[in-house]
Amino acid sequence: MTAPAPLAFTQYPLPVGDSPLNTTVKTAVQQAFLTEEEPSRLPEEWLRGRSGRAGEANTYRLLEHPDAAVALTALAFYLCYALPDPARTEGRFWMPTAPFQRVDDGSVALARLTVQDVETLVVFHDPSVGTIVKTNLVPYPVLPADYGSVVTEHYTSNGPMQTVDPCADGTASALYHDPVFRTAARRAAVGRMRKGPTAQRRHHDWAPADAVYAHIDEFLEITR
Repeated sequence: MTAPAPLAFTQYPLPVGDSPLNTTVKTAVQQAFLTEEEPSRLPEEWLRGRSGRAGEANTYRLLEHPDAAVALTALAFYLCYALPDPARTEGRFWMPTAPFQRVDDGSVALARLTVQDVETLVVFHDPSVGTIVKTNLVPYPVLPADYGSVVTEHYTSNGPMQTVDPCADGTASALYHDPVFRTAARRAAVGRMRKGPTAQRRHHDWAPADAVYAHIDEFLEITR
């Protein structure tokens, strides 16, 4: 039996079935978001101002860390180019945290963005190499080999995913300049959003989100 041809960007269908996301982001908007190949300026209504809420203790550790700027840049570009209508979906469909959690290889997880409780972007500080960003993407479109991506079954509830670990600037650049990387990121985020919440809920920390939105304002101001 001949394998089906890969779907072109403009042919990618929404995941089948009704979804809680449909009440927040219209299906036509979701579809356009998944099929747009070029980056576009975020609609201003997709962003928000400061919430003014106090953060967790680790949030302030993140903001005082030497790698804070590159971490915020990676998160800001993910909000701008991988999440549909981030302001209206925040807290219910996606959330950032500042875990400051040491992992087995000795690096420290500085910031984490989860979509329906699945990590889609994590910023690590590795003493030997600096800041790296782990990004989880859907398996198709397949990234070029120079990304060093792998397909993993780590998140069994989400199926196989491509995992890449570039530097923070590399992630931001890929989300803006590379339609293949951006499309794979968007499909992963929208697919998770449409599946609805899992049994385990992560706490939404408004303060790191405030910092990310403020960072977005800074670089949008430069490009206006």
